[in-house]
Amino acid sequence: MVPLAREELDKRAIGLFFSGNFPELSDLDIPKRNEDSCKINQGRIYLAIDDRELLTKSGHYLVYGSEHIIAFAAAISAEGTHDYRKHLKTFGVPTLIEVCIPLDWLSHSELRALCCSLIRARVEGWADDSIDFSITLARSIPPEMIVKITHPNEIFDPLLWQDYKFEI
Repeated sequence: MVPLAREELDKRAIGLFFSGNFPELSDLDIPKRNEDSCKINQGRIYLAIDDRELLTKSGHYLVYGSEHIIAFAAAISAEGTHDYRKHLKTFGVPTLIEVCIPLDWLSHSELRALCCSLIRARVEGWADDSIDFSITLARSIPPEMIVKITHPNEIFDPLLWQDYKFEI
């Protein structure tokens, strides 16, 4: 797994929407990117500590892909009557990748926040609800740290506020 590379995601988004699949779109429709917002995520990998959070509350990452590509689709949708975000469901397969990273990869403040979150979840009955906590890494994750890869088929879609069923 490698950190976000904005240029690669831009190329992917342009390829998805401007390669002839949508003849109504032209190069003039390619959105101008907001440099400040793009810098925030550049060179980062985000890891959710609990897959239940992704499946029941933040499923848009699994259903539509990265925030960057969702924002791209929303930007080309803004001028017209068509919502191009829905087409992102037709590309790729929802994928959860479970990794095991060393604790020393976390900053002291992240480790402290994680411990507090886990204690709070335990006290509040964490078995019944997901833990909303993510870790940000500014480095690649080597393949040997990948523990499991799954393709969930039932995901909550927060953009449409309904369950999404993926079928292969």
